Amino acid sequence: MTIGELTASSGDDFVLVGGHQDGWYGEGAPDNATGNACMLELARVFARHRDKLRRGLVFGFWTAHETGTMVGSSWFADRNWDRVRKHAVAYMMIDQPGMLGTTRWSAHSTLELRKFHENVERRMLGGNRIPEWHRAPKTGDSSFFGLGVPTFWAEGGFTPEELQATANATCGWWHHSLESTFDKIDWDWMADHIRVYAGYLWELCTTPILPFEFVSVANQFKARIAELAAAGSSVGVGSLLEHAAALEIVARELDEVAKRLER
Repeated sequence: MTIGELTASSGDDFVLVGGHQDGWYGEGAPDNATGNACMLELARVFARHRDKLRRGLVFGFWTAHETGTMVGSSWFADRNWDRVRKHAVAYMMIDQPGMLGTTRWSAHSTLELRKFHENVERRMLGGNRIPEWHRAPKTGDSSFFGLGVPTFWAEGGFTPEELQATANATCGWWHHSLESTFDKIDWDWMADHIRVYAGYLWELCTTPILPFEFVSVANQFKARIAELAAAGSSVGVGSLLEHAAALEIVARELDEVAKRLER
């Protein structure tokens, strides 16, 4: 499994970027040759500006995704648990960018990252694409939730109308087949993907204060705990609301400190 690192001169923190390098029979062009190409190009460009990085980059070309239930990234998490937990500030997964026929920008993230990446998308995509957001689920090579690493991924997505025309083929009708060839890539759209990915990473690697927001996370905890409180009354689930409320208070204080430091 290939791991590439660009270290920063100012410390050991880094952004982890991952995408699987194995595929089914055939070219596997959108899945995931395009993702690998994005990672190589990002590494090439960021290496030219590594003197400006406050945080480094670690690129993981995961194996055993298609044929091993995504165990490559799990292996990396297990073998690098302490380092990732202490120093990985975010994980960005790149899988199937630039798919032909996709017309919207579909992002998945943990809540603390949402405002950050949506700001980048508005700045870099403008009104050219319909944006949509989803809370990041455990899927693909998203193997770092258990370490508390903020996680996100984004790529072109199909509209409901486009999906209806292909029997809900969310990854294209050619997915995991010999038809997954290079003619299924929109090269102009692919270039937009790389630029947006670079926008994400540049801010995460260079900004003095990480652009995370945890008030939304606290509110998410409060809402979910309230839903479970009645069913969990016998084990004291309701008392967790106090902890969630305390988290919201310190998250707001953190935001105020960050704003003062930014000014």
